[in-house]
Amino acid sequence: MKNKILLLHTFLYVTSLTFSIDNIEQPLKQNDTSVYITENKQVIFKEISVGQNIEIDNTAGGKNIGEEVIFLNEVILKTENWKYSLIGGVVFSSDTDDLFEDSHARMQIEAIRNFKYGFSGVRWRAQNDYNKYYFRTGYDYNIFSGWADLQYIAFNSNNPEQDCYELEIMPANIALGPVTVGYYLDYIKYTGRGTKEDSGLLQESFSHQLRTYFPIYSNNKLELNMEYRLGLHDTENYSETTNTGFRISKNFGYHSFILNADYSFTESVDLSAYYKYDISDFEDRGNPATPESGKYYGEFYLGWTYTF
Repeated sequence: MKNKILLLHTFLYVTSLTFSIDNIEQPLKQNDTSVYITENKQVIFKEISVGQNIEIDNTAGGKNIGEEVIFLNEVILKTENWKYSLIGGVVFSSDTDDLFEDSHARMQIEAIRNFKYGFSGVRWRAQNDYNKYYFRTGYDYNIFSGWADLQYIAFNSNNPEQDCYELEIMPANIALGPVTVGYYLDYIKYTGRGTKEDSGLLQESFSHQLRTYFPIYSNNKLELNMEYRLGLHDTENYSETTNTGFRISKNFGYHSFILNADYSFTESVDLSAYYKYDISDFEDRGNPATPESGKYYGEFYLGWTYTF
C-alpha cells in the first residue's frame, strides 16, 4: 500500500508541473515608461487529455447486465516523446437483483517512450485482489507492425489463483492495402504446480489466433472499423486433472467480431465505442462439469476524451 501511495504522489507531483505559467511578465520602469520583459518558459506537456469510459462484459447465461462492469477515469499527458497515463476506477458485477456487487477498486499507471519506428514502456495495474506488472513494446515500419506485452500477475493472499507469467504478442502484422492481417499468441505459465480450476491444476496454456483488421466507413467526423479473430488452436497442460475432465476450444472453433467506432464531436471532444461478440465451439475431454457454458460472450465499451 505504501508503494501505491508513493507512486501516486510522484505522478501527481509531475502532473502539477503542467499548470506552471508559460510566460512570466515583469514590469521594468525606464525613463518613466513602463515596459515588459517576457521570460519564455519551456512547456513540459504538449498535450493533456481527460476522459471516462465504461465497459460491460458478459457471458450468455451469466449476469443479466454484466459479469464484469469496468468504470474508469483517465488522465493522459504527452510530451515530445513520452506518453503518461493515470487511470482510476471501479470494477464490479451487475444484475437486476443487485446493480453493484463484488466491487474492486482499480488503479493503473503507464509510461510509454515513443521512437521513430516503435515504442517501449511499462505499466502497473492494481486491484484489491492482484497486481499486474507489464513491459510493453512494439514497432511500425512500412507495411509491417507488431507489439508484445509481457506481464507478471501477482495475486493477493485472499485470491486462490496462482501467480503467473503471461505473454501476449503479435510479432508480424502485414498491411495489404486497407486490410491488415496478423498472428496472435497468448501464453500463460503458472508458478508452482499450477492454478486450481474445476478441471484440475492448470500449469500452462497457449492460444493461437489469426486477426484481420479492415475499415468500413470514414469521413471527417466518423470512422468505423471491423476486426475479425479466428481461433487456430488452443492447448492446456494440467499437472493433474479431476475425474470430471475439462473443455478446450476446437481448432478453428473460436470466432470474434469487433465493431469499432470513433467520432470527433468537436475539436476537443472525441467519442469512442466498440462492440465485441464471441462464438466458441468447444471439445470435451472427459466429462466436464459445465459442458455448455461460455459458448457466447459479448463486450460493450463507450468512452469520451477531452483534449486541452
